[in-house]
Amino acid sequence: MTSTGLSTCLVCFVAFLEISAGQAEPALPAVISPLTRAPDPLAAASLAAMSKSQLNTAPEAYSSHVSGLAEYPLNPVHAIGIGSTHSCAIKADGLLACWGENGFGETNPPKGRYFAVAVGLDHSCALRNNGALKCWGAESARPKQRPQGEFKELSAGDAHTCALRNDGRIRCWGDSTYDQLQTPKGQFQSLGAGGQHTCALDTDGRIACWGERSFTDYAPPQDRFKTVATGEIHACALRDNGSAVCWGNDAYDQIRAPEGPFKDIAAGKFHTCGLRFDGSVACWSRSDSGQLEVPGGD
Repeated sequence: MTSTGLSTCLVCFVAFLEISAGQAEPALPAVISPLTRAPDPLAAASLAAMSKSQLNTAPEAYSSHVSGLAEYPLNPVHAIGIGSTHSCAIKADGLLACWGENGFGETNPPKGRYFAVAVGLDHSCALRNNGALKCWGAESARPKQRPQGEFKELSAGDAHTCALRNDGRIRCWGDSTYDQLQTPKGQFQSLGAGGQHTCALDTDGRIACWGERSFTDYAPPQDRFKTVATGEIHACALRDNGSAVCWGNDAYDQIRAPEGPFKDIAAGKFHTCGLRFDGSVACWSRSDSGQLEVPGGD
C-alpha cells in the first residue's frame, strides 16, 4: 500500500483506500498510459472506504454518513495501513491500534512508539522511532531473523514485506514463492509492495520491480518518477510533473490513468486513486465494490 517516504498527505490518502476482493485475471497485453479514454475526475477532499469485515470490529465504530463507510474516533492519527481484512493506525502518541480479522494475531500490535506501519494479508509490520523493525501476525510472513540496520520506510504485499534502510538499500522478508525477496542492488529512495511483487525508485528516479512474473513480465516505463504505487498485478507512478503512468495487467483498465497532474497516488488490489493538487480525487479501474464512488465532503 512515495521520495524518502510517504508524505503525510499520501498516508492519510492511503488510509481510506479500499482493497477490493477478487481473483487475479489472466495477463492481458499491457498499454502504457496516459490513455485515450478516462473516467471523469471525481471531486472529493478525501477518500473513505474500508471493507465490511473491518467495519464489524473497528474500535469504537459509529454510524457512517455514507453507505458502506464508517469513521472511527482515533484522531489525531499520524499514519495508517490498510490490508485485505484488517487495518492498523499509529496514533499521535506513537502507539499502535489495529482492528479487523485476527486469525493470526495481526490485530494484536506490540507495545512501543512507532512512526510507520505496513499491513499485508495476515500480518503487519511497523518501524519504531529509532528505525528498528517489529512484525506480528502470520508467522510465514514475518522475518525469520530480524533484518539488520535502521529503516525509514516499509511496504507490505500479501505475504511479504520490504523496507528501505537509511543507507538506501532494500531488505525484504516473508514468502519467497515468487521471488519476492530477490531485491535489486543499489540505492533507492522509495518503494511499494503489491500482492506478490514490489517496485522501488532508485536515487535517479528509475523504477525497478521484482516478484511474481504475471506482473514483472511487463516492463516498467523508462522515465524518471517521484512516487510509485503497486496493486495486485499492476503499478502506477508519478512523473516529476505529476502526470501518472501505469503498467501491468489491464484486465480492469488498471493502467488507464486519467490525464492531468497528481500530488499523490495509491493503488488498491485492482484499482488506483490519485490526489490532485486542488484536493480532488480521481479513481479508475475496477468498480464492483464501489471503489470509484469517491465520497464528497470538506
